[in-house]
Amino acid sequence: MEVKGIAVKSLKEYVEIHFPDGYSSWFDSLPDESKLIFNNAIISTEWYDATYGISIPTGNLAMFYNGDVDKAAFMAGYEGATDALTGVYKFFLQMSSPFFIINRANVIFQNYYQPSEMTSEKLDKTKVKIIISKFDKVDTIIEGRIMGWIQRALEMSGCKNVNVIRTTSITEENRITKLVLHWE
Repeated sequence: MEVKGIAVKSLKEYVEIHFPDGYSSWFDSLPDESKLIFNNAIISTEWYDATYGISIPTGNLAMFYNGDVDKAAFMAGYEGATDALTGVYKFFLQMSSPFFIINRANVIFQNYYQPSEMTSEKLDKTKVKIIISKFDKVDTIIEGRIMGWIQRALEMSGCKNVNVIRTTSITEENRITKLVLHWE
């Protein structure tokens, strides 16, 4: 699986901004393949290996969250959405309904990860099920990043008390990852 450079670049900036004193420790904890990516100019439009560009580096953020990998992954995705959804995108989010945004999620998702596929189903007026499939070599860290990203995008669209729950995971030998989103 590959991840778009913009997500990798966002992760690097997240560490630099939120943990400036810990950046060196975080960088030193990375395998050589990840160091090679983060030590060079990250090109936003290029594709990078997801394991070394996102998964391992995000997992290593747990050093800043008392070893909590899930929290590290969620926060990296959450802040990634905050950074990515600025300017015209922020205006677009504020003017669109949550369902319109979620229905566009597949296009957005495929712009970040390949190969991937996402579909959604409206369950009621404040609840949606998202199904992620065709997601080669995904792990709970990448799923956690996606959960954080989705939550922040919905918050930025005006939703309150957003809750994103993973009910099924590809990583548990299922064919899909299922997320249930609920908001007020």
